[in-house]
Amino acid sequence: MFTTLKERALQTKFELRSRCAATPWLAPLHQATVWWTQWKMRGHIDLRECQVQPDTELVIDGFQGSGNSFATVAFKSCQQRPVRLAHHLHAPAQIIKAVRQDVPVLVTLRDPSDAVVSLISRWPYVGLEQGLRAYIRFYEALTPYLNRMVVSPFAMTTGPIDQVFDAVNATFGSDFAVFDPTEANVARIRSKTTLDTEAETQRCRDKAALRAQITHPRYRALRGRAEEIHALWQQRGVSDRRRALSS
Repeated sequence: MFTTLKERALQTKFELRSRCAATPWLAPLHQATVWWTQWKMRGHIDLRECQVQPDTELVIDGFQGSGNSFATVAFKSCQQRPVRLAHHLHAPAQIIKAVRQDVPVLVTLRDPSDAVVSLISRWPYVGLEQGLRAYIRFYEALTPYLNRMVVSPFAMTTGPIDQVFDAVNATFGSDFAVFDPTEANVARIRSKTTLDTEAETQRCRDKAALRAQITHPRYRALRGRAEEIHALWQQRGVSDRRRALSS
C-alpha cells in the first residue's frame, strides 16, 4: 500500500509529538502541540485542562484508546464542586510534571494490542509498528514514577471504576466524589463517549482487520516488549475488591 504525502506528514507529526510528549526536557517543543490542541478545541473544552496548571487538582491520562474519555466523563459527572482537571494529555512529560508537583495522577492502562488497534481505528495513518513503539515509549517514560500514581487497568476503568476513584482518594488523601457505576449511569456516560452508530460500526470493522494484522510475526518483538511493560503496570494497578472477597 502506497503512503501519500499527507499520510507521511501526519505520521511524522504523530512521531514527533509522541517523542516530545515522552521527554520532559523537550517540553518546550511539546508545548507547541498543546497550543495547537487548545486552538482546535476552543469553544468545546476548558482549555486550561489541556496541560498541568498550578491549580490542577487531578490528572487523568493514559495512552490513547485506554478508556481516558470514559474515566474523565465519569469523574466529572459525579463531582459536587468544580474540580480543576488535566486530561487527554497523552503526554508522559505532563504527567511527570504533575507527579513532581504532588498533583494526584490517575493513569489508565490497556492491553497494548487493543490500545494500538483502538488508536489506529481513529487515526488510520498511524502504522501498527509506530503505534506499538509509541505505547512502549509512553509507559517506559512513566515507569520510574509508578509508585506515585494510581493505575487503572482497562477492566477497572470500564467496570468498577468507583474502586479506582476510591484508590485515588486513599492514595492522595483527596475527597473527590466517587462515581456510582450503575447500569443506568454507565449507559449515560457511554452515550457521551461513543461515536454515532454508523461511525462506530465502521470502527468495529476496522478494528477486526487491525486485530488480525497486529498478530503478524513482523510485530512479534514490539508486541512482546509492550506486553512486558503492560504486565508490570498491571501488577501495580487497582484490583477488583469484589473478586478478592469472593476468592
